[in-house]
Amino acid sequence: MNIFVSTSNKYLHLLKPFMFLFNKFWSEDQPVTILGYKKPEFELEKNFKFFSLGEDDNVNNWSSDLRRYFELEYISEEPFIYLMEDCLITEKVNLSFVKSLENVYHQTIGKLGRILLSNDVKGLRVQSVFPHNLVEICQDENWRISTSISLWDKRYWLKYLISGRTPWEFEVEGSKEAKNDGWHILAMKDNYPSYFTNGISRHDNDLFKIDFNYWKEPGKRLDQNIINEMIEKDIIKKEWIK
Repeated sequence: MNIFVSTSNKYLHLLKPFMFLFNKFWSEDQPVTILGYKKPEFELEKNFKFFSLGEDDNVNNWSSDLRRYFELEYISEEPFIYLMEDCLITEKVNLSFVKSLENVYHQTIGKLGRILLSNDVKGLRVQSVFPHNLVEICQDENWRISTSISLWDKRYWLKYLISGRTPWEFEVEGSKEAKNDGWHILAMKDNYPSYFTNGISRHDNDLFKIDFNYWKEPGKRLDQNIINEMIEKDIIKKEWIK
């Protein structure tokens, strides 16, 4: 399974905790491609490689740059996992679940556009129940498209990765356009394969304040011992912790 994580120059510092937590909770043997602009000056973990999308000139080119990559560089039609650099994984990923969801994708007859791999389904309206503890996001749900960690069908990804959009516009405008589009979007009913934190608030002026609270799980936070370990290894600074 191919995994892609996108970033931009001003968020490069997040790649250190991202890689550390990914390898701790996913696997050091899982290859990951970072899609960014300026290559980080620090060394990447051995299972990570970097691809430059060009110049980091305008956030409105976010979708254009990614679209060019997936049209010209990622020539495979196989599904892939996409997430952003501030999606910091907070506990052990159920890799057997992830593999089984990949199998569901290949076995599903019809248009299966996306499978959510986290608890991001919370708050979304769901309908029919599939095997393997899966539910389907309603066709008229307001939030059918998002950058949260998901397994994507390449055709569906490109359908809504319209050039000239920011990540926020990809979610907002894409969700409007995806209403009643006839494609299936699936998620786990519970026992989610992964949990994460949105490390940086895009509305926060301080890009070095990292939030280690779980996404959509009130009261849960990344283990303090792990946070301390990252500080000791100079992966993050103590003053970065929100």
